Amino acid sequence: MEPQKRVLSVRCDTGNLLAAVRPSDGIGIDICPEIVEIAQQRNPSLNFAVAFPDKEEFRQAFRPGEKFDYILFNEPTCELLFRLIRLSRLVNCTHRVPSSVIANLLVQLPEAG
Repeated sequence: MEPQKRVLSVRCDTGNLLAAVRPSDGIGIDICPEIVEIAQQRNPSLNFAVAFPDKEEFRQAFRPGEKFDYILFNEPTCELLFRLIRLSRLVNCTHRVPSSVIANLLVQLPEAG
């Protein structure tokens, strides 16, 4: 993945993967407040929030109409596909197709146009 893209990291853990891709604008979401606090301390130039990816609270972590070039998923379970479908409804990224795998699942979103 090329650097300087808008990236959303779901289940971001301590934010290391998000920081490693060098986003122009990066948002990390995790369900654990303590992990999010650590992620923010380690990566002050990125934004982090506490939310469950498949809940309505997840939407509150974004500005209205916000879009991303990539979404990183750090979800090792077999429920990933179902979470991806639910997430696509919340983040307005329907018609998006997974295009790459980088240690976790990486979804590249097509250019708006």
